[in-house]
Amino acid sequence: MTITARNHGMGRVVYIGTYPTPEQTAQLAETVCRPAGAIPLLPNLPEEVEVSVRQTGDRVLYFILNTTNLLVQVQGVVSEADLLRGRGVAGGLTRRPKAARW
Repeated sequence: MTITARNHGMGRVVYIGTYPTPEQTAQLAETVCRPAGAIPLLPNLPEEVEVSVRQTGDRVLYFILNTTNLLVQVQGVVSEADLLRGRGVAGGLTRRPKAARW
């Protein structure tokens, strides 16, 4: 594993050249992310649900991907609409398995 870090602007950039194991990921979270004040985009996500966010101006889009073969419930969604289904969201989404379209 290769780790390189440097200050940039008002922040710090950390590059990690590896595919980390779960143990390494936990250690990185404790030694790099937590001290930097990083918090999850959505709390209490099921382990194999991925979330990313894109923001421009006052528009924020969350992309939530269920990589499991199970139906999952995702709580804490801050968006007001499920753009794929064209309906409102009231604090939670149900995401179908990866084999299904949603």
